[in-house]
Amino acid sequence: MVHSGTQAYARLSKDSIDVVVADIEAPALGGLEFLEYCHRHYTRLVTYGLAPENNLFLQKLATATGGCLGFFYQKENSAIIDCNRGAAAIISALRYSLLSEKSLDRNANR
Repeated sequence: MVHSGTQAYARLSKDSIDVVVADIEAPALGGLEFLEYCHRHYTRLVTYGLAPENNLFLQKLATATGGCLGFFYQKENSAIIDCNRGAAAIISALRYSLLSEKSLDRNANR
């Protein structure tokens, strides 16, 4: 977990990371910009956004420009985050990712 844009970019460049969840409204981190960067420069990285439940515009923007596969939703006027939908999406994407890698490995060995 990181708490600033500087930390996020540094961690991404030095660690092996498979999944990123970024707050798309984080002003200090620039979550949407970070997701866009990840999507452009780390194409195999799976990205998700933490988004307010009622902001469909930001969700569509994060999907289109940041390659978000899904979202964790923050309840309006609350610190509560609905992890159920986001966690299910992550598990599904990881399964797909692992299956894709296995099929790529199998095809490479032929």
